[in-house]
Amino acid sequence: IKVSAEEARDQSLDGDSTLEDLAELPPLREGGGRLTSASISRMHDGAAIAVAVSEAAWKSLGSPPALRIVAGRACGVSPEKEPLAAYEASRQLLARLNGSRPKSLAAVEASEATAAEPIALRDGLGIEEDALNPDGGSLGFGAPGAAGSAVLVARLFSRLVRQRRSDTPSHGLAVHGARGGLAVALLLELA
Repeated sequence: IKVSAEEARDQSLDGDSTLEDLAELPPLREGGGRLTSASISRMHDGAAIAVAVSEAAWKSLGSPPALRIVAGRACGVSPEKEPLAAYEASRQLLARLNGSRPKSLAAVEASEATAAEPIALRDGLGIEEDALNPDGGSLGFGAPGAAGSAVLVARLFSRLVRQRRSDTPSHGLAVHGARGGLAVALLLELA
């Protein structure tokens, strides 16, 4: 695998904003609420690729660093509970895995349409703060649109490969909430 990467920064991040500036932003909806332009992700360009192959195909490629799919779960919640969809898909997935615990996960990559989603996921499952979106999420980088799920898997792959050691967990969770209360959670492990 050849790697040629260039890091670019999104132009929407305003490095001069203070917490006070962000606290003064008006709600997005008339009549109030907690969502402001600072607590939702902005749309940005995004691209990623995730390829699923058989074990035989992986071996024929020389067994490069890869992730193995352990289990997945998709679910839906009522649209008014949309921020809880990612939590619910993850909860159902972990419940099916005979007591798998979030603390045994090396990293969790979660979509962030709003700040409420990762907070619900973190608090509901007891995920360690430094394991959730450890390199940043959509609130900071922007939402990658239709590439969102593939971006989460690519970020999780990168994180698990970078911190690979015999004494660290080799499992990670990628979870993507979608509009209307849908979500998918995927438990992956280093191959």
